[in-house]
Order: sequence, then structure tokens, then C-alpha cells
Amino acid sequence: MSIINELFSLKDRVALVTGGSSGIGRAIACHLARAGAAVVHAALPREEKALKEAVKEVETLGARAAYETCDVSNLD
Repeated sequence: MSIINELFSLKDRVALVTGGSSGIGRAIACHLARAGAAVVHAALPREEKALKEAVKEVETLGARAAYETCDVSNLD
């Protein structure tokens, strides 16, 4: 393992990615997975289909993944 990989390894860490169903959030989730993190995608309920696809994408990278529908802009 290179020194860079050692310094930035996310092995045994869990990353929560809001907006993880598409765009920048989904890309960040993939990069976190490549760095060794398990990824939890979060997005609005209307994005559930895209969340399921994002989870499959991360799993193809060899990482654990899950999703949760929620509205992080609302404390209730």
C-alpha cells in the first residue's frame, strides 16, 4: 500500500453522503468507496429508485452500501 493510500484510507469507516443519489454526491460516494469506506446514501424519498441504483454502483466497487430516504433540510 502506498503512503498516500495509508494516509487517506477510509477502511472500517462509514461515510454518510447526502444527495448521494446523483451528480456530485453520487461521484463522491464512489470515491469514498474506492478509499475503503462503507457508504450510506441519503436523499429525498422521491429519489429512492436512484438511491437503489447508487447502492448497486458502490457495491460493484467492492464496498458495502446502503441508503436512507430523508429530508436533511427539515429537522422534523
